[in-house]
Amino acid sequence: MKKVLFLLAFVIPFAGIAQRTFDLSHIQQPGVPSLSEVGSFGAYSTTAGTASGSQTVTISGSNLTANVSVSFPAGYEVSIAGGAFTSTSPVTITQSGGSLPGQPVNFTMRLLASDAAGSYPGNVVFSSTGASSVTLSVSGTVSSSGGGGTVFKAITIDHTKVANTDQTNFPMTFDITANWLKDASNGGSVANSTKNNIVVYLDGAGTTPAKYEIVTWDGSAGRVTGVVTIPTLSHTTNSQVWISAGNSSISTSQSPSSCWDANFQRVWHMDEVLTASGQTVKDWSSNAANMTSQGTWTSAQSVSGQVGNGLKLQNANGTYLSFTTLSLTTDYTLEGWFNPTSATVDGDTYTYAGTSSNDNMAWGDPAGFVGLYTNNGGNKILDAAPVSANNWVHFVITRVGANWTMYRNGVATATSTQATNLSINDVGFVFGTVTNDIICDELRISNIARSADWIATEYNNQSSPSTFYTVAP
Repeated sequence: MKKVLFLLAFVIPFAGIAQRTFDLSHIQQPGVPSLSEVGSFGAYSTTAGTASGSQTVTISGSNLTANVSVSFPAGYEVSIAGGAFTSTSPVTITQSGGSLPGQPVNFTMRLLASDAAGSYPGNVVFSSTGASSVTLSVSGTVSSSGGGGTVFKAITIDHTKVANTDQTNFPMTFDITANWLKDASNGGSVANSTKNNIVVYLDGAGTTPAKYEIVTWDGSAGRVTGVVTIPTLSHTTNSQVWISAGNSSISTSQSPSSCWDANFQRVWHMDEVLTASGQTVKDWSSNAANMTSQGTWTSAQSVSGQVGNGLKLQNANGTYLSFTTLSLTTDYTLEGWFNPTSATVDGDTYTYAGTSSNDNMAWGDPAGFVGLYTNNGGNKILDAAPVSANNWVHFVITRVGANWTMYRNGVATATSTQATNLSINDVGFVFGTVTNDIICDELRISNIARSADWIATEYNNQSSPSTFYTVAP
């Protein structure tokens, strides 16, 4: 009897142990690489044009012999340990001494602002040589917003159009026509009736607005013109900015500041429609030196320009534009697009003129030529060839000390040497009886001499915006 009781006491405890189950997947074996993760991703949700909220998990490692590679699905961007977000998969977490520095390491993820409406399922996979991979499922939904839904597109600048050197704080002109830039009533994506709903960003996540301005927007035609500052415009690799339209929550300008730096003294886009004397042509620089219309104007003088619209100065009606006198000394740049509408003759039209000093940029003096004249014609720089009628031409005049250079369509055509300052206060002022009319567009004055590379790049941009950059389909 004692023997039987002894056997029962021996068997019963082991039978209980045999019925238990053990999860051995997280037991770390000495010397074997392993990864461990804490947390999971809930479902993401956002509206097109806006990045989603972020979610974070942590990852640790032991006995690692290789860095950790993390792959993640398209439509998301991730941040490692609070660093910058990237949408390029996979990313690498560097190991040191077999573990991850500062572990557990935060791994943060969110949906991109540039995602189109739709679903974004997939897996996030953490892997390292010799360690069992860790896989987390993720899902996200992007809904459309306003009008035809938010649209977010990359603008890629062709570096071959940037002449020879990188340019800093370059104001790139853009002129885009597309169905998605129409307002909602015309089947487009612009969600409200103001051009402020169109935003330009520096990043593909749509979190950092660029310095930009929307000059004109036609909601029925889907055409927008504007300028965006490119912090560094590379001549060796393509640069990018992003444009968005359709976020109904945006009704005011998102630009952090003016896209014109302190070197720009005057910037006139000439897109206004003038119908009388005393009306305003806006100076978009920080100086706010607006021009005022003089003479007899009609709406027909707002005509197609080189970029957007321009203004036609009609000498028969005595139409010109006046502004507060600007004195230019030592170094400066005068520039603009001009289109004489008839054959030029001696002493025809004056742009960038000084009514009291007789400093002026004269068209057709001598016949068909363009020159800069100072002190009643005592000093001048003259272009190398005459200008024909009904053709747009980009003229730039720079001065460095006593050295002057004239550029025509991005190429230097003449030089001169004389230490003479300018005093100007008008565009299109008439000194005598003239017959020639001229259309002006994109007039700019700087208090530095722009480089030859800057001027060539500027010409490439404004002469053909559609070939200077491409807009993503």
